[in-house]
Amino acid sequence: MVFVLVSLTWIPFRAPNQDAALAVVSTLFRSDMVAPVSDLSGLLAMLAMTATVAWHMFLRERRLERVLSQWGNAWQTVTATGCLMFLFLFSGGDQRAFIYFQF
Repeated sequence: MVFVLVSLTWIPFRAPNQDAALAVVSTLFRSDMVAPVSDLSGLLAMLAMTATVAWHMFLRERRLERVLSQWGNAWQTVTATGCLMFLFLFSGGDQRAFIYFQF
């Protein structure tokens, strides 16, 4: 609840004006929105969430360090490189200023 409350109260500070803030809030509570899996990006997001939950259930009774130590150095290097490349390619590279920069 605290996260939801804080996220909602950040909207007026991030929006460029009051009309934009009201538009964002009204869009959050609209009921006529299209299902998120209607396009390829929504389907990929659902697949990523499902894979994340499956990975969490797989590691529920195991330690990640122990699982990774069984992989060997080559697979650990490939996994770390893949994660770094994923972060680099999908981080967005957004040039907007930090939210508190305006203050």
